[in-house]
Amino acid sequence: MKRIYFIPVFFLIISFAPVDAGAQGLKGREVLGLRLGGVVSPGSVEEYFGHGSELELHFMEGLGSWYGIDISLSMHNLGRSLSREKNIDFLGFDRTVKVEIYSLTVGLVGIRQVADRISIGMEGGMGLYPITAVIPEGIWEGRITRNQFGFYAGANVYYSLNKRGLSLDIGAKYHYVFSGNDPMQILYAYTGEDRLQFIQMTVGIVFYTR
Repeated sequence: MKRIYFIPVFFLIISFAPVDAGAQGLKGREVLGLRLGGVVSPGSVEEYFGHGSELELHFMEGLGSWYGIDISLSMHNLGRSLSREKNIDFLGFDRTVKVEIYSLTVGLVGIRQVADRISIGMEGGMGLYPITAVIPEGIWEGRITRNQFGFYAGANVYYSLNKRGLSLDIGAKYHYVFSGNDPMQILYAYTGEDRLQFIQMTVGIVFYTR
């Protein structure tokens, strides 16, 4: 149970951290971003599905000079099943199953400028994580989706590319999802675990308005 408390505690710490976004700050500014990368899932998930890919769109609204709200819409592709035995247990026949997790999260973000072109950001929050099993059926696909709740926390380094508000974004997020023990929830069916942890590592771009 100790792991469950890590994310909300970290969320509170970064929410009140005394960071600064530089001369302009975040207040009254919007930030749009795109992130691409990979997903690593420790333990049983990696054993049964391996590594995956990541796509994220996110939006920040500055509330103060150093902090704001972050809203993210992401697709975490955990990859295809690697176990023939588990495929048969889950479907009744051997067919590769792909796991996709979509997440809609809301949290707080804080940014500190540490050099002329470099800023460091930390974020944390919570959201909805629909976990989907994608089952190929000829030219069609069958889908089984279960909506779950989870937390996340992350850190990013921003490198300013120009004076018009465009920056390179390199970072990672840790996600902790209460995936549940529904037999039709694919991760529980394959791993026997009712909690999911995974890390997304991404490279992207962000654009600061005004």
